[in-house]
Formats: sequence, structure tokens, C-alpha cells
Amino acid sequence: MESNNDYSNWEWDEFEKSGQDVWIAAGELKESKLLISVGQIFGNQFIQYIVEEDEISTIFSEYYKSDNLLKQKKSDEPTNKLIIPLEISEIGLSKTKNFAIGEVIYGKSKIITEPYYLKPMGFDFEYIKREYELYFKFKVR
Repeated sequence: MESNNDYSNWEWDEFEKSGQDVWIAAGELKESKLLISVGQIFGNQFIQYIVEEDEISTIFSEYYKSDNLLKQKKSDEPTNKLIIPLEISEIGLSKTKNFAIGEVIYGKSKIITEPYYLKPMGFDFEYIKREYELYFKFKVR
């Protein structure tokens, strides 16, 4: 496959941001709860929404299979998986109760994480926070 794109002058942040544009969403009905999972294609960030009785809770996590690149506090030991608290979690869904298998649900979400430490490959730990605004749809299974 040929491309006219020249990525040779991109900085690390630009490569990371370019992979954050495409997310996949799925929704699974378990008893009275709807579990919505949203993740990046080939990415390391994951969001889970749990919808129960008109209440929605949000969990944001980051995971690296073989590398310990994450810390919540500077004094922590590096780990490969971290559940990161959120400063802001806003979500709107086309429906928040009485879900049915096969039904299509639409959503919009904005999250901002609390700061944490990430070690990009070959660099020192950086104190970062992530911010995402997502639009998604999925079929309830």
C-alpha cells in the first residue's frame, strides 16, 4: 500500500493523537444493567459505562500488555494497567432504561482524567491527563 503521507517529521504526541480518532463501542445487557465498553482500535485506553436504573457510572482505564508504563502517583511502582479517576465524566444516551436485545443506542460522552504518570517508550515519566469527546452507537447484545 502506498501513501503520500510523510510522517517522518511528526512528534511523539502527533502519532499518539492520530490513533485516538477511531473507537469501537459495544453494549451488553446483563440482568438490569447495560454494560457499555468503548476502546480505541489498536489503542491502550478503555472506557466502561455501567447503566442501571437511570444511573450511569464511568470507569476509565489504560493498559499496556507487556510494559509497565503507568503510575498513579510519582512514588508508585510502575504497572501495566491503571484505573484512572475522572475529573469530568459527562454522558448522554438515547435511552437509559428498558433496553432490548438488538436495539441500537446512540451516545455522546466527554471525559477528563485526573493527572497520572505515563512513560512513553524510551522517555522519562510524564505527568499527564487525558481528555476525550466521543460520539458512538452500538447494538445491544
